[in-house]
Amino acid sequence: MPIYEGKTLQEEEFNKLDDSIKSQFEEKSSIVQEQIMSTISEIKLIEKESEKKIQEWQSNISLLTVNVHINYIKSKYKRNKRISQFMDNIKKDIIKNVPLFLEQPAQPTPPQGIVQRTSS
Repeated sequence: MPIYEGKTLQEEEFNKLDDSIKSQFEEKSSIVQEQIMSTISEIKLIEKESEKKIQEWQSNISLLTVNVHINYIKSKYKRNKRISQFMDNIKKDIIKNVPLFLEQPAQPTPPQGIVQRTSS
């Protein structure tokens, strides 16, 4: 809704304005639309960057957490190269699948006596 002289104009009132004033509104409208599109692009970029940082953080935390336990087992069985290699593979798998270990939001359960259909 355009605002002219401090008053919000309805479509009928806007149509009654001089063509020069209408064209000013149209010019300003396109500028605002460009700024909105630019801002939306910036927001999407920030969201991507923050998601990447979160994934890096999760990876680093999980690596630190897993290393403590893996290194303990590896030191206990340091003479057995197969166990050491197996533990390294476990560590890689855990780090690769960190999202599977994170807590998922709870799914609502149906009330007792009601059976949910599953799609096949």
